[in-house]
Amino acid sequence: MKIFEVTGRGSTLAVRTIDRYADEIGRDSMDYDMFKKSAELLDKEMLKSLAQHIENSDTAPREYVMKVIAKKDPETFKKMYGDQDGYFSLMKPQKELTDDMSKGMNKYGLSAVNKDGKFYSYKDDKLTGTFDNIEDLRKHQQDLIKDESLEEGADFYGYYKDPKDPEGKTFTYPKDMEFKTPHRSNASARMLLSRIGLDPDFENTGSTPIDDFLDATDKYLRMNVSDKDNPYYDEVEVYDQEAKRFKKQHPEITHVGFN
Repeated sequence: MKIFEVTGRGSTLAVRTIDRYADEIGRDSMDYDMFKKSAELLDKEMLKSLAQHIENSDTAPREYVMKVIAKKDPETFKKMYGDQDGYFSLMKPQKELTDDMSKGMNKYGLSAVNKDGKFYSYKDDKLTGTFDNIEDLRKHQQDLIKDESLEEGADFYGYYKDPKDPEGKTFTYPKDMEFKTPHRSNASARMLLSRIGLDPDFENTGSTPIDDFLDATDKYLRMNVSDKDNPYYDEVEVYDQEAKRFKKQHPEITHVGFN
């Protein structure tokens, strides 16, 4: 579960590409940790730390990460390297880069600010500690919510408007409904939704029209057909099939989502 999480852009195509490539080469690769950390720092918009991490890495993985960011997130690449061109390995990051972590609290009430090289942790807007590095900050915040996080998780449901509600504001699901997908962590559910281009903040945005969900899964599967052996592809296919099963066996269902 992604414990230390701040709101912002969320997962981008560049983040997903780098993260997926790390999974493809596997943990036995000497570059696995480099790619995973790059994806994590990019996802959190910690551009100063990311630039330093890239610069301290070997040439081949460094150029791969920079190439992906340049191609799939040119706005961020421009922030990091300005208008430089030529060989990626010769580029130097902008001096004014910062790790912008002041993006509000997450669902656990956690937030963090990086100021003058110090990391300040907050829970429910109250300062809980000051740290010299991101690793100590993350461990501290994980300890703060270790009891709360045990209860999190989500299942994939099919919904329709409750006929007993005259205002049509309440949703319900078929009482004889059978669920064939596993219980997921909230973080895993958010990653799946983000992967198929839907709003990952399901805790606050609620369910999705079933046809919109199927359009999203169908688009992902068609665009990534060359990656059929990838676990991400398999996961999307599972939920695509489950939504289609909902629609066939329970035609009254109009929406699907995690709850």
